[in-house]
Amino acid sequence: MAVSEPPLYDFFFDLVVDPDCDSLLPGCCSCPDDGLFRYHRSELDAQAHQWASDENLPWPDRATLLLQLDNLPWHNDEIIFYWG
Repeated sequence: MAVSEPPLYDFFFDLVVDPDCDSLLPGCCSCPDDGLFRYHRSELDAQAHQWASDENLPWPDRATLLLQLDNLPWHNDEIIFYWG
């Protein structure tokens, strides 16, 4: 049986590396100039729910994804990822 990537990895890949938009579109998720992606907990949670729905993620994987997000090192309900 093949081992699949954890849902958190796939979610972040689609969110940051391979967004479903073009950098020319307004509101696109393109990489910021400073390489810092800032997310509020509620924003990232909503994006994870939408991503899981779009990907038809099974319920056990959705629960795993949300638990993985909850276990991130949040500071004042915000997290910053550096892409560089």
